[in-house]
Amino acid sequence: MHIAIAFTAIADTVKLQQDFFSKVYNKKVSASHCSGQHIAKAGIALKEYQEILAMIYESKLILKANLSEHAKQVMNQISKTSKVFIVGKNAQEAFFAKEFLRLQGIDFYLFVVESKEFMKKYDLDVFLTDELLEGEHIFILDRPYNKNYRKLNRVASFQDFFEKIKKLN
Repeated sequence: MHIAIAFTAIADTVKLQQDFFSKVYNKKVSASHCSGQHIAKAGIALKEYQEILAMIYESKLILKANLSEHAKQVMNQISKTSKVFIVGKNAQEAFFAKEFLRLQGIDFYLFVVESKEFMKKYDLDVFLTDELLEGEHIFILDRPYNKNYRKLNRVASFQDFFEKIKKLN
């Protein structure tokens, strides 16, 4: 089985973003607003938010993000029977994903999502993401900023994801 996991599902950046907004902008932003879809509710324009994220990457603050709970253990379990791919949205995110995972002691194949058809392109069976994507074997990892969206394939944690993909084998 070929399994893809979004970097943003592995690296929990919400706290990192909140700290950045607090220190740099003296602004308190709730966890549920730490996404492009919801940042306007915090009084921040999408373009400004994208620039802030770029600063977080460029300053290498992204490397201080928290690893999602149980991510390493589950990814190691999955890699025993499946090929695991780490997905970056662009080249910059892919670069930092590789470095972040190296610092966490996780070594997996990495690629950049080039289109909406990437699952077919890379012959992927399952994709875990925190983004609001739809598809038969796309699982949405619960995050504060995506909980209001009802999706068929939601998972509460990496352990929950692991249990669901075991059923697919």
